[in-house]
Amino acid sequence: MENQRLIYLYHRCTSGKNTDAERKELYQLMADEKNEEQVKNLLDRSWNEFKPQQDAFSPEESKMLLNKILHQKASAPVPRWLSWKTWSAAAAILVFLIAGLYYQLNTTISTTPKNTIPSTANNAKYDVEPGRDQAVLILSDGSKIILDSHENGTVSTQGNIQIVKLDNRLVYDKQAGNGKPVYNTIATPKAGQYQITLSDGTRVWLNSSSSLHFPTAFTGSERVVSLTGEAYFEAAKDPGRPFRVKIKEGLDVEVLGTHFNIMAYQDEAEIKTTLLEGSVKINNGQASSVISPGQQASVRADKNGIRVLSGVNTEEAVAWKNGLFQFDGADIQTIMRQLSRWYDVEVIYEDQPPHGHYRGTVSRNANISEVLKILELSGINFTIKEGRKIIVEN
Repeated sequence: MENQRLIYLYHRCTSGKNTDAERKELYQLMADEKNEEQVKNLLDRSWNEFKPQQDAFSPEESKMLLNKILHQKASAPVPRWLSWKTWSAAAAILVFLIAGLYYQLNTTISTTPKNTIPSTANNAKYDVEPGRDQAVLILSDGSKIILDSHENGTVSTQGNIQIVKLDNRLVYDKQAGNGKPVYNTIATPKAGQYQITLSDGTRVWLNSSSSLHFPTAFTGSERVVSLTGEAYFEAAKDPGRPFRVKIKEGLDVEVLGTHFNIMAYQDEAEIKTTLLEGSVKINNGQASSVISPGQQASVRADKNGIRVLSGVNTEEAVAWKNGLFQFDGADIQTIMRQLSRWYDVEVIYEDQPPHGHYRGTVSRNANISEVLKILELSGINFTIKEGRKIIVEN
């Protein structure tokens, strides 16, 4: 099973947003032999995307450097997974992690860069800050509570359920009783995200432009919620009561206790369910399919079938939850839809959308101009206009 903490810390470092404590924790996890295979995969992907020089350091320098990075003492042995590549190559990758430069150099573009000056150099005037933790809670009587401006503590009481705000998270107190359930909705705007813990202990991360409709307390033989947009779920285990996510009429995802991501935006061509742990069943009214960890079920809006892909990049699917944009062969329109939702901007194509596919990892904490500068390495120009408009020039 993948160590999600290791993945999170690794991407924190590659995006240049890590703290000193997080960096030290990452190196401890990387030096742990039980994480050998996962570390090899992470570094292998970094090697293929970044391609540092094999002879960046001599063997003696590399051994000392890696011991210092991973173990903080020169006398410790170099982990045996470093036979994966030369010590010099691995040392070069980790040096860039330390320097906080990797996220700028990691982005690789499938098209040939043009000799152009990035247009975003003059975009500071209308630069846009990243999204933040913000959401609206709609109670059963229709009243609304702006969560980001509400103080920590009790937000409301619904029946016998107490609703408590803890920083950027909303908690429905499952110890408060078993009164008759009423329904609430939590909704994030563009440039918003939020976390919620439901009354059964299920944790949900909502991405921007998303909403979750749910009962304040689960009763009966199943636990049912409704989702629009995108969310990551860690469903609490309860074998006697399956957890079901209704996406739209005739389409739902059923689980017993597992970790999974659902992306179901209306402006996307496909609804994607990506499984990280456990198992889920996707039903579309005419067919059903059970997927395993590392698989993704895809349903197109204009088709009835369910397409299952194996060996998908689960890190890419949940990167948003970990504070990252991660692209693994995405086209420019897919990327700009993500930026539009997170930065609350309008994207305008001056001509036909540019061709090409992109890979890379960028922090979601960066201003939009920083993200566009990296994308401009492909030769595409972007102009930020007044009124939160992004012009894409081919």
